[in-house]
Amino acid sequence: MSEYAAIQNLITRYTLAVNRKDYDAIADVFAPDATWDAVGRVQLSYKGAEIAESIKETLERLKDLFQMNCAAQIEIDGDRATAQSAMYEFGAVDDRIHFGQTGIYEDVLIKVGGEWKFASRRFVCFYRSPPRVVES
Repeated sequence: MSEYAAIQNLITRYTLAVNRKDYDAIADVFAPDATWDAVGRVQLSYKGAEIAESIKETLERLKDLFQMNCAAQIEIDGDRATAQSAMYEFGAVDDRIHFGQTGIYEDVLIKVGGEWKFASRRFVCFYRSPPRVVES
């Protein structure tokens, strides 16, 4: 697999792990001292082992969440790379309250043991819909 394909695969593995609530797989895509941040309409910041645990806490509070990522723009420099990819997610807090948001992931990736991992993952939220109440 090419380096570009391996990085795109890492980004896709993260998205699928979030959608499946596979917390071991989420933890596996990050370097040990990685950071995960959200800026814009949402402000969050996690580091290291707390990344997977914090994502788990967020997902467990939601009834549903589904992410879709777009192909990334990737630049590789040896064992370090950067990537940017658009992302859309939608979900439900419960049966009545639904939401959606769009933004860009800005990633720094490094090779750890010959495998690409996120050194930092930063979500820049461009739009977050107001919570929508669905009447049954």
